[in-house]
Amino acid sequence: MLNFWIKWRSTIVVALAVAGGGVLQACYEVDTTKNAWWIVGTVLAGVIGTLSVPVFAHWDKNREVRALRRYQLQINDSLAPAMQQLVALSAARSPERRRDLLQRLIQTCLQAARHGAGQRRVRASYYRVWAASGSKKQRLEPDSSLGRNVTASSVFEKNTKRGNHVWKLLEENQSLFVKDIAEIDTNVIRGWDPQRNRDYATFISVPVRGESEIYGMLTVDAPTPGELTEYDEMYVRCIGLLMASGIALAVSR
Repeated sequence: MLNFWIKWRSTIVVALAVAGGGVLQACYEVDTTKNAWWIVGTVLAGVIGTLSVPVFAHWDKNREVRALRRYQLQINDSLAPAMQQLVALSAARSPERRRDLLQRLIQTCLQAARHGAGQRRVRASYYRVWAASGSKKQRLEPDSSLGRNVTASSVFEKNTKRGNHVWKLLEENQSLFVKDIAEIDTNVIRGWDPQRNRDYATFISVPVRGESEIYGMLTVDAPTPGELTEYDEMYVRCIGLLMASGIALAVSR
């Protein structure tokens, strides 16, 4: 309801002002003895309707500036710890130390992804690429999750109807933002089951990969459409790059 008011308030106020002016004009035509009041009222209604547009526009601009500043602070607070851990990982000598720092970095990145979105109900999950020993079959399975006390459970196997779209995004180094899963076109996202019960209604998925090596996927989801935006997608994409850098450092030695 609040979003509806913010979006349409100027139109609503102008419409009410015009309607009010029309009512006053009608009253004037019925009772001309109070013509001064009718004229003043009509003028005031027109002025209110006219002034409401720039006033609301000014309020909206200030609100956007405040939101941008808050977003910048969130990014700074979220990314700083991850960058520090990445530096420590680059200097680590022993494999045990690198593994430990990598796990810390993944948890920090998940927390950063949640914090950057600015919603308490956001869940961030990291899916790693896994393959059984001696098998060429690869799949993405949940490695870690933070948020909503519910761990991600989906598994995406390569060369399957359900997994093909996800793997194609990873191979093409593409991210995906779905504002409302109720609007998903199954002809575009093949393998998506609209009948399946899910605990989220909007999500972002980004690849975690190097130049040629695919390490996994980072997802962020929330239970209500509109809780995530295109700005969150860009931010989560950056977090995915951080994770990929850390994994590359850990496995390249």
